[in-house]
Amino acid sequence: MTCLIYIAGNVGGYKVVNYVIDKGSNQIKVPTFFSAHALYKAFNPDKVVVLLPDSLIKDTSGNPDDVKKAYRDLISTHARGLNLDQQTVSEINSFLEKLEIFLVPNVGIGKAIKSVNGKVVDTRPSENYTKDRNPVFIFNVVYSVLQKLHCDHYMIDLTHGTNVLIAAVLTAGSLFDSTFYAAPIIGSPDQGATVKVVDLTDLINAMKDALMISSSIEMLDERYFRDYSSELHSLNPNNFKDKNLISRIKSSDPGMIIDLLWNIRNGFTVNAVKGMIDVSNKVQVLENDVNNLTSYFIDWVNNQDLDVKDIILSHFYSTLKVKDILMNGDDLTVLRYLLDLYVNAKLYDKALSLARELPVAFCLKHHGGGTFGDNEKHKNCDELVKEYYKLEHGTIIQYRNMLMHGGLSVDLKVTVNGNGSLNSNKVNKNDIEKLVKELGEYVDEAISKVKNS
Repeated sequence: MTCLIYIAGNVGGYKVVNYVIDKGSNQIKVPTFFSAHALYKAFNPDKVVVLLPDSLIKDTSGNPDDVKKAYRDLISTHARGLNLDQQTVSEINSFLEKLEIFLVPNVGIGKAIKSVNGKVVDTRPSENYTKDRNPVFIFNVVYSVLQKLHCDHYMIDLTHGTNVLIAAVLTAGSLFDSTFYAAPIIGSPDQGATVKVVDLTDLINAMKDALMISSSIEMLDERYFRDYSSELHSLNPNNFKDKNLISRIKSSDPGMIIDLLWNIRNGFTVNAVKGMIDVSNKVQVLENDVNNLTSYFIDWVNNQDLDVKDIILSHFYSTLKVKDILMNGDDLTVLRYLLDLYVNAKLYDKALSLARELPVAFCLKHHGGGTFGDNEKHKNCDELVKEYYKLEHGTIIQYRNMLMHGGLSVDLKVTVNGNGSLNSNKVNKNDIEKLVKELGEYVDEAISKVKNS
């Protein structure tokens, strides 16, 4: 089910204009006097819902139902006064029949339209309106409406409404499967003027993608990274003044960063250490290019060739946050740093696994080098670390075994009954978290121990 949601405005002074709306590969021209009706005619949604601010109409009865009646009266009365053709009048009546009205709170100081028992007295605002409300309260009301409607898809018109109310509807709507529209009317357009309805959905997606990229890097999880290379692929550098810059931006495939995060998340630490070197070189070039690109946007008057939807600056800046997880140094030093990244991201299984093996690597280095699992040298180092942990910090190995065996661990005394039901000892979450927070200190102790062995 598709639902059209819009914020009510005072249509009493609106003129008929030609709204131009993109629908697939076609453009539709709809003559009417408010954008929500144009969207209704263009897309024929299953349901139409208006969010009626309590700042728009003040009824003498104080009854919310009379306020809703007055809004219907406002639309129908104004439509009759515009000398519309019979078909358009019929379409507006159909719109009103389908219309579901939700009264929503607003905030601010202004004037409201006066109505008496559901009838508008004068479309010129005359009644004082003053409310001081928390914007979160307004957001919660709007979100509740969207949640209650339970639509599969929302078409949200942000053309009308006060700044706070638009922000609340935009924020709430972005948490659902939504497309956003606005008709950029500045001042009072002439009768019959052409107004292009703008699809704002790309802006919301850009915000979401930037947050996802940042979170993906922070949490060391490439599964949430938004790969924006497909958008850049459509760029033609020859269409821009700075062809070389756009060519480099176009080739800034984040795949190398995604691969780094994949190796980190899955515990391929040696690959991750090597990948940091490649990513460091890539990021340095990208940062220079993004800084230049930013300066062009600031000087947008002289760079209007950048008026394309394919370049989203926030994607690049979010990607540059990968610098926060990079480190230069010898491989083992970087590997020790990687342990801290695991701890900060609360990847307990990876942190404990690396903590178990990292001192072994330092031990091999101290004894002239060696290969894991390949000779007596590794066996001696492994036993040395194992005995040290058992003696000083036995829970490192214990919790590591629990996590690495998917909870089916001998340390948890897991039993499987004949009917297939499982039972095990309880796991103390706080104990694991406390151990992991102190893990770096314990690993450093183990490294020092093997160096002096």
